[in-house]
Amino acid sequence: MKTHNLKPFYIISAHQPDRDNDVTAHCLEQDLAALELPSIEATGVYKGEPESSRIVFSDDEIKAKFLRDEYKQECYLYVHNDRTAELVYPDGTRKSLVGTFRLISPDFIGQHQNYTKVGEAFYAVY
Repeated sequence: MKTHNLKPFYIISAHQPDRDNDVTAHCLEQDLAALELPSIEATGVYKGEPESSRIVFSDDEIKAKFLRDEYKQECYLYVHNDRTAELVYPDGTRKSLVGTFRLISPDFIGQHQNYTKVGEAFYAVY
């Protein structure tokens, strides 16, 4: 598989336990549009908990960090053009994940505590 033509992206959630998830998801969508960042809706499952998320088609990590902080997120998932991935935390720590971001069968969801659902497709790093 040629990976040099693939673009980096990141996945960020708007989920906040003390706020309405629909409201924060809508606010994130509006903020992304204002920042001129193309994105699509997704459901991210992080530590077993589903969260309204956006896949952002950009490698602008300054904006990614701004959004992570603005929405009080523990981290965001950055996926490189070779599809390796890492979690990026507010203190600058980057935790590389073993494997690559790829499509998985719904039959294997139970084996993953962290994954992303886009439409009817499921993705995970493994």
